[in-house]
Amino acid sequence: MTLSQRSQIRRCGQRWPTEDAALCSKRAIGGAFLPVPCAYNCGGWHLIAVADFRAAVGQAARRASDTGPDSATRAIVYARDGYACVCCGRTVIGQVRSIGHRKRRSQGLDNRACNLLTLLGTGSTGHHGRIDSRVDPDDEAHGYTLRSRQDPLLVGVMYFEQDGSGVTRWLEADGGVLLAAPAGAS
Repeated sequence: MTLSQRSQIRRCGQRWPTEDAALCSKRAIGGAFLPVPCAYNCGGWHLIAVADFRAAVGQAARRASDTGPDSATRAIVYARDGYACVCCGRTVIGQVRSIGHRKRRSQGLDNRACNLLTLLGTGSTGHHGRIDSRVDPDDEAHGYTLRSRQDPLLVGVMYFEQDGSGVTRWLEADGGVLLAAPAGAS
């Protein structure tokens, strides 16, 4: 057989024609593998390690239980903040970025746009990590963090530019921005 006569290698690996045939294989009988239908549509069944199957089920469960803002709210927040980190004014496009909660989710889940900020980093790195760790008292003074009794609508946020200048704005629940403090604001 020449190289040009070889059959094409499947991306999906060893194939069984039916689920029962896959269950009768030595690996499935040993209990370490489960049969699954082919993800590449070869029409057959393949074996997946039980540990891998449990990990995939766990990831799906975590995605289903995510309590973060939905994609529409995220888009509103990114657009409102000009696709820039509120802490430094640098663009978040092409950078590790995230949406941060001003009032922690444990203090009462609040995914309204007024409680969310565009930040560089993740919950444990960059500006987002610093703010979540609550180590810098200026973060509370700038409105990046809130106490449980505070209303995000009434506490202004300091937006910084890349040159270091900053301006305070008050955020609205629908994603708008107020230039002046609303009645009752601190």
